[in-house]
Amino acid sequence: MSGSQGLQTSKYFKVAAAAILLQDYCLTLDSEVRWAAEKRWSFTRAAFTIARYIPFIGASLTLAKVFGVMGNQPDCILLWKTEVAFHFLGIVSSECLLTFRVYVLYDCNRRLICSLAGLGILMLIAALIASLAPFASIHGADQHSPTLCVFEGSRNNALPFAALLVYELVLALILIARRCTYSGPISRFLAQLYNDGLLYMFLIISISTANIIVDLCMPLVYSDLLDAPQVVVHCILSCRILFRMQDSGRDGAFIGYTSSVL
Repeated sequence: MSGSQGLQTSKYFKVAAAAILLQDYCLTLDSEVRWAAEKRWSFTRAAFTIARYIPFIGASLTLAKVFGVMGNQPDCILLWKTEVAFHFLGIVSSECLLTFRVYVLYDCNRRLICSLAGLGILMLIAALIASLAPFASIHGADQHSPTLCVFEGSRNNALPFAALLVYELVLALILIARRCTYSGPISRFLAQLYNDGLLYMFLIISISTANIIVDLCMPLVYSDLLDAPQVVVHCILSCRILFRMQDSGRDGAFIGYTSSVL
């Protein structure tokens, strides 16, 4: 593919990701209303609210980059930095919800949550440092469409996704270990939570791995091909996990502790 075709493909992915995010929001709004109506403000609800709504701001900035009228380089750079900041915030809050699920499955083990928090902070610092790598190319506008911002990243763009992948693999392994070592009775709903968790973690790990492959192996014009889908997948799955936990708690699973933690 030529460079212009690659840029066009990236734009299609960004628009598709925004459309999927909006569609999922409409489909799950009733679940959110039921969940939020029963909850006071807490860390979990704050993380959920950020994970749920910050991606819409990031998606709006992404669409502004695709369709907007910011043709000069300083405005394009500012737009990119703001977009990346909101993407980071959305992914971090989503990871907090995923970590919370593991925390609940381990009967709210404080030592575990402190260890995961420490690892998460280390991975976040590594991702932030790696994200400071300069672009291989920054253009004020696309020569074929002079009102649109165009960016080509460097191979270092894979490093933040690698840090994210490490943390996600740790969460998945901890979840598998819990499933294999759990000695109590496993209800249908508890088994469903384990299975759903593993499925969701597999999907999130897959998109992170795909992002690394794109950044390392494909032409630089594709460097942000899966950035928007990454954020959207995190948002959708992390929020759906919380809704599923609430539904299972209402049906009898986690009755002993979800009511106080959720």
